[in-house]
Formats: sequence, C-alpha cells, structure tokens
Amino acid sequence: MSSQNSPIQAFPQALLPPTDLHSRGFRSSTISVLSAIRELRTIPSPLAARLGFSYAPPKLNYGWSMSDDEVLSTLQANRPDLIVNTMAYDFRTDESEEQYNPNATMDRIYEYMTNELHLSPKWRPRMQEKIEMNDPELRCVSIANNYENGVELPPDEVVQALVDIFKFDQPPRWFLNLHHSGWRRRLLRMHKGKLVIQTKF
Repeated sequence: MSSQNSPIQAFPQALLPPTDLHSRGFRSSTISVLSAIRELRTIPSPLAARLGFSYAPPKLNYGWSMSDDEVLSTLQANRPDLIVNTMAYDFRTDESEEQYNPNATMDRIYEYMTNELHLSPKWRPRMQEKIEMNDPELRCVSIANNYENGVELPPDEVVQALVDIFKFDQPPRWFLNLHHSGWRRRLLRMHKGKLVIQTKF
C-alpha cells in the first residue's frame, strides 16, 4: 500500500505525554492505556524516542506473546538446530549442568536470519517482559521497539521468517514493556549506536 493511501492513526488520548514538569504521564496499569496499545497498528510519532533533554516515552515492543518454555518446545518440534544450551552453575549441588539459554537462542536465530536468510541486521529478535490485559504471560518475542526503530515496522520478510520459525498464528502487535512503562523526563543520548536513558527525574 502506498504512503498516500495508508491510514493515519490518530494519537490515542490515553497515551498522551505529561503536561507539566511534575507529571509522570499515564500509569501502566490502567485499562485505557493497555487497550490503546493493543489497538496500535503503527507508532504515532510522539511515541518515537528522540535525542535530547525532554520527556521520553514508554518503551513499546512489537512482536508476539510467548513464554520461554513455549519458545523452547516450539523450537524442539520445528527447529532444534536453533536451540542454544549453556553451562549453568547450581549452587545447591555445587555442580554445573547444561541448560536452555533463551538469550543465546535468540542470538542464534538472529545469526540465522542475517547470515542464512540474508535479512537486514537491523531487526533483532529478543525475549522481553511486557504488561498486557487478560494475559498472565509476561514474556514476548520482540522484533522491534520504539527506541531502536522509531516509527518503522519490520518488513514482511522479517515477520515471515519468525512466523516460519515459531509457527505464530497471529500477526505481531505492540506490547507495553514491563520495565519502561510510563512517560519520564529523561536525558536521552546515543551509546554504541543506540538510544539510552542517561538520567531520570
């Protein structure tokens, strides 16, 4: 669809930023906020993180709700070659044992997508913690967020690659990040090519 015909999504009232220096913006636990995020198709520009001393938006992750155990079981059934186990020390037994490593597994999936499928290295899958209504699962497979990617969404071929790996039966959508769930007045700066939060007020 051309940009001229693409629908323009109005900025949801529930997600408005603070109106003064003392306000923290919306609260992550409200139904109206979570409902508005669930309905987002694109990221309105005020929610894209920007450099400078200003209000920084909550972090939103784009992907699919999925637990670590679900990721492991799905990969065991479909792509066991992408699973990474690492040695972990058990203080109870004073021994090390091999355990599934979610983060290292996502790194391997990223390498597979970039090296074998030749997809853009811009899009990196990660396991993230989220807040969502009526969903006890706190984790999601995230392929984009409004801090690293701004308003840009991953291309269809990137989404399809993850659908092929994880057998998702729903399209990706936006989730509110558990650890960055509200507006704050912050100093944003670049560090190693990424936007980071330097100071909270």
